[in-house]
Amino acid sequence: MDFAARGTHTPQSWTDWDGRNVDVLDEEAETGIRVSTTSARSYRDKTDLLIDATVRRPQKVVEPASSLEIVDVDIEPCGTRYLLDVNGRVYRQVPGEGHLSPLGAVDLTDGEVVAIAMTADTLYVATVDTGTVRAYSRELGQLRWVKERGIHKPVGFVRDGDEVFLLDAGPHHGRGTLARVTRDARFRTIVIGLTDPIDADFDDAGDLYVLEPRLQPDSDETTEYVVRRIDGRALARPPVPATESIWVPPRALRSLETDSSFVPGCLATGAPGELLVGVDPTHDGERRLLSYRPERVGFDVQARFRAGCNRMVSVGTGDNRQVFVVNADGSLFRVDASRSYRADPTTGEVHGVVRTAFDAGMDDLQWHRLTLETTVPADTQVQVHYRATNTQPRDVQIEATDRGELRAVDGIGPRKARRLRQAGVEDLVDFLELSPETIATILSVEEVGVARSRVETWREEAASMDEGDLQAITGIGPIRKARLAAGGITSPQELAGLDVGLIASLVTRGIRTITPARAADWQDEAEGILASDPVRATFGTGEDWTTLSAADPRDVLLDANGRYLWVQLDLVGTEDAVPTVQSVDASYPRESYLSELPAVYREDEETSAFLERFLALFERILTDVDHEIADISTILDPQGIPGDMPHLAWLGEFLGVEVDEAWPTEATRSLIEQAPALYRKRGTREGLEEMIQLYLETVDVDRPDWNPALAREHHQLDRLVERGHLTPTARTEAIERHKELSDTSSESLVWIVERRELDAIDADAHAELFERLISCPMGFLVLCHPDLPEEQFRAIGRIVRFQRPAHASGRAVALRQRTVLPGEEGGRGFHTYLGVNTVLLSRELVLEEATLGQESVLGSREPDANLGVHARLDEEARLS
Repeated sequence: MDFAARGTHTPQSWTDWDGRNVDVLDEEAETGIRVSTTSARSYRDKTDLLIDATVRRPQKVVEPASSLEIVDVDIEPCGTRYLLDVNGRVYRQVPGEGHLSPLGAVDLTDGEVVAIAMTADTLYVATVDTGTVRAYSRELGQLRWVKERGIHKPVGFVRDGDEVFLLDAGPHHGRGTLARVTRDARFRTIVIGLTDPIDADFDDAGDLYVLEPRLQPDSDETTEYVVRRIDGRALARPPVPATESIWVPPRALRSLETDSSFVPGCLATGAPGELLVGVDPTHDGERRLLSYRPERVGFDVQARFRAGCNRMVSVGTGDNRQVFVVNADGSLFRVDASRSYRADPTTGEVHGVVRTAFDAGMDDLQWHRLTLETTVPADTQVQVHYRATNTQPRDVQIEATDRGELRAVDGIGPRKARRLRQAGVEDLVDFLELSPETIATILSVEEVGVARSRVETWREEAASMDEGDLQAITGIGPIRKARLAAGGITSPQELAGLDVGLIASLVTRGIRTITPARAADWQDEAEGILASDPVRATFGTGEDWTTLSAADPRDVLLDANGRYLWVQLDLVGTEDAVPTVQSVDASYPRESYLSELPAVYREDEETSAFLERFLALFERILTDVDHEIADISTILDPQGIPGDMPHLAWLGEFLGVEVDEAWPTEATRSLIEQAPALYRKRGTREGLEEMIQLYLETVDVDRPDWNPALAREHHQLDRLVERGHLTPTARTEAIERHKELSDTSSESLVWIVERRELDAIDADAHAELFERLISCPMGFLVLCHPDLPEEQFRAIGRIVRFQRPAHASGRAVALRQRTVLPGEEGGRGFHTYLGVNTVLLSRELVLEEATLGQESVLGSREPDANLGVHARLDEEARLS
């Protein structure tokens, strides 16, 4: 059977629906509609105990098992956890594995350890009583360096990507610092003037948050706490004084649930502006994890623990964020983030409504079927209502309602109501859908920003001054001077070298006449007004609507006649889960398999109605099969088939293509499309080169530029000819090969070398080295550039393994940054890549083997912590 259809399948088409409290999804992994989300994430009831204080060491440890008391944790991007226990030992735990693997080389027993941090190649451990930081190589676990000078009282490490910072309380009150730690033991202070900092963290935007106590004047007693927020842009010009940067004042450190204050013990950040705080172990009361709500000037309770918080680490982004909490009893917890969904202010429930009208183009049409594609989690549902009419959509009046007058709220007068209506807030329902912060912004008067032309004048005046005070510049008074100083700008010379936009952002401040707290009180009053006199929903259904009794329908036979089919979807969810509607299809005209049966089956109205619904089950299945047959050419087209790997692998089976799941989708499509041509070249060098090039053209790899090295290479080739190591003919051939290199082709990343090519090497000593790599007469190598990532190198290795000729032996080899060939009589030779343009990189001095000025650069370098290169027994390495 053939049906016409009207439907909604794309994010753009969903925007044509009228809706309330719904979001249109336009994500790579998910499209459709669902209930609106709140601006803040929820961490409620997601607590998972990872490591308990009574967890034993792995069975393989010979020494007697003992309890583990964790003092700090750091998490790699892949999820691997590194735990520091109170005895100074470091353990490694892979997600999904219960056991812990001790790092034997790291064992501190000479001090009280307080913090750990892990980068791609270095492990840092801080000791609080001795005021030291140690750096260990991740490769061998050996000690690289110990830093003592300039460190006073380490509090913890702070991570920003792969950069590590040390939070130090300083020698005395008000002298705390945050310093960037480099791999070569340099400490650069970026924040000064911290007051006995407790914890710190960076958010995704690069802004720094610091938790501090505030002391009573002329006293050592702590009465309150604050959280400072330092703009990441200011940190680009260190050192930045930690003054006038309070983001969470003492009065805001209270629980909104109990309206009581608490003592913070640690903090972590989430999305920009999102702050999580854990209760201090010594604080009397419930142990909690709380999130800051600036619009309510307080904290929401997110999770509860059996002990207070000693350390907190936040990893991941968005809804995939995870927070690891080290409790006071030495146990480790994980809390997962999730989105909270917005409650409809008219009902108080997590509820969204959408409505539209499908146009069939003719009056009195009998509609046939409504088909929905939905995802419905437990405890949620999708309710469907419909009706048909010949009236055009613009003439159908959706029920008008009185949704509450803005001026009914005490404190919102005619002027404030007018400003709200200018911002699109028409009534109390709209008013409740905004955050208090947004309301305060709408109703507040903000200071006019400084014009770029005026800032340019400041810069010109500052550039003409040899020295002096910032206040000597026309237009910069004490207030603006203090704001510039907070951003690290203290002199005219520093001002002259800054970007105009950065200067303007530092001196501009908003003057808020309405606080978020006051706006939140207004919203509480508005909720009370609506609760005492409930309004009707914007979208309502009456007697002329048909409401399906079954929830979550996927296939509905319609009983509707009219040109326009009105469809209303009610999405009902919970705080943590809501349904999603991906698509809706309405088909017409009404026709079923009942019309194909003899007339006797249609004589009785009641039985024919049942039979029609029964046959509809088969109709839906067979209709879908008809559509799939009609679209069969799509799934046989490599460029048109759905992009997920099972579909592509299924299509590849027809041509005998072994699909590598590590390949990008576009590379797999091209492979299947070019399979017939590639099979004709399979087992040849040309076929292997084309296969590798096909893969590399679709992966994101930094392609090296060989050309700047050609001049240096020609010089080295001339020296080889002069010393008799290379014939002039071989030199010319090498230069010609290098001219063929392309910066955008796969040849810039890989090079194929066959055994027969070694015949061009005249010196037997040199040829012998390479013959070890290609010992088989029918062997070959695929040399990969040192900058090629490990994932791409492994993929090329699989290509070589499956595409090599049956009679040949070949493998992929990852080049080191340099290869040193021996010179005459065992002397030191020169740096070269076989068959590839040589790149001379930085070299090191080797006493009695290197010539200064030619082969060596004086300096200290320890790239891989190799024993025997830069290690001292009993100090930087241990034999085991």
